Order: sequence, then structure tokens, then C-alpha cells
Amino acid sequence: MRCTKASPAAIRRAAERLRAGELAIVPTDTVYGVAADIRCDRAVRAISAAKGRGAGMPLQLLFGAQESLIEDYASLTPAARTLLKALGPGGWTFIVPAAEGWNSPALAGGRTVGIRVPASTVVHALVGALGAPLAASSANRHGEPSPASCAQAVA
Repeated sequence: MRCTKASPAAIRRAAERLRAGELAIVPTDTVYGVAADIRCDRAVRAISAAKGRGAGMPLQLLFGAQESLIEDYASLTPAARTLLKALGPGGWTFIVPAAEGWNSPALAGGRTVGIRVPASTVVHALVGALGAPLAASSANRHGEPSPASCAQAVA
């Protein structure tokens, strides 16, 4: 079963828990992901710990319809911005330079960031309620298959 809808109350609760530093399972265009509020370094680090992988692997950022948020975290050339608009939202992750002055455990010490605007209305609503993008990775243990269902992601 794929989660395609969430009530406004569920979105508000999830945003509150993310702000408190908890992780969430979210649907993307391809698989389920584990996500954190990008502003909470402890939660961002917890994604790698939950997956059983080293902190040296970067995480992607999930954005909603609030394109203005992207500029706070990524440096987009006009060509990259055009491509993002032409291909998104959807299952594309764009690797671009991180915004000048922004640093996060999600970067794993690098200066590039993967940005994605999924078509998921749940992710759009959650990013909107949170007011920030989600740091995310697939919701599987490192080296194991990615979950295609919510039940697999939670397990």
C-alpha cells in the first residue's frame, strides 16, 4: 500500500514531532524514506544511525512546492533552475553545490547536496507545515533492499 494522502491533523502532528527531533517515514516517488527536519543536526545524524551506515554518506533534501526554500540550501544556476522546473516534481535528484555558508551533517563533509521535489502531496504538505526541507534517505538498513510499502519501511 502506498501512502498518498494524510489529513491536515496528521501533517501537523508529524511536523511537530519532526521539530522535536524525531524521524518520520515519508512516501517519495520511488520508495519510502526516513526523514528529519534539516534544521535539527541531531535528527539528521540519527538517520545514518537508524540505517546502520557511517556518517560519511550524504543525505538528500526533499522540498515541497516552496521553491524559495531551495535557495537557502542549494546554489542553483539558471540552467539548473530551468531543468528542475522542467523535470519536477518527480523522482529526480539533482546534485548541486550547497548554498554558500550552509553546513549540515547531511552534507557529510562535502559541499554538494542532492535536492529532490517529489510529486508526493504528503511530502509537499509536510515541508509546508514544517517550513523547512526534509533531510532524507531510503528507509532501509544500509545494504538491504529499499522498502516499497509503508509496512516494510516501518519494520
